[in-house]
Amino acid sequence: MRIGSDRDIGGHSWARLRDPTPDMPYTTFHGRTSHLLPRDRPDVARVGYAAFRSPDPEMNLFGRDYWDTGLYRYLSIRARLPKDAPVRRFMVNVQTAGIVKTDLFQHRLYLKTPRPGQGGDGWQDVHIPWASFVLTNNGRVLSQQMTMLRERVRSVGISVADGPTVEGLFALDIAWFRMWNSPVSLGDSERIYF
Repeated sequence: MRIGSDRDIGGHSWARLRDPTPDMPYTTFHGRTSHLLPRDRPDVARVGYAAFRSPDPEMNLFGRDYWDTGLYRYLSIRARLPKDAPVRRFMVNVQTAGIVKTDLFQHRLYLKTPRPGQGGDGWQDVHIPWASFVLTNNGRVLSQQMTMLRERVRSVGISVADGPTVEGLFALDIAWFRMWNSPVSLGDSERIYF
């Protein structure tokens, strides 16, 4: 996985991924965001973010091996907020083999906040329709939207960026990412049964 934050441009946020173990077969994305601007970089005006993403596709004889998501309607994620973790705003990020390298398709990762005495282990399966992602650049929604190149997905990941008012610790447990169809969907089409 690739991990980044505003520390890459002189900021003070940081992030890490805890590797899965036999006792804890999931990863934890955790760290701290800070809105403190770098003193030696007057060109940097926006900080307070951290992210991770899957590695770039491998090169082969025919070019890059991209993921083709066209046969699936949903990107599914099993995730949970760790016990006592602050509630933060997480985004799911999808990068395609588009012309502008800083373009991302994003969708909010909505998780229910666990309540005391609720029981269970807190894991939630979130199914996000591929068609629900919006095109962004540097964290801003673009007024000119375009269709995602779903047959040329480069990476999938998660970021935390709550805007200018929230900073501090964050944590998110992630068991898996999957492409998924419901029993009645086949990609963006409905299944036809005879």
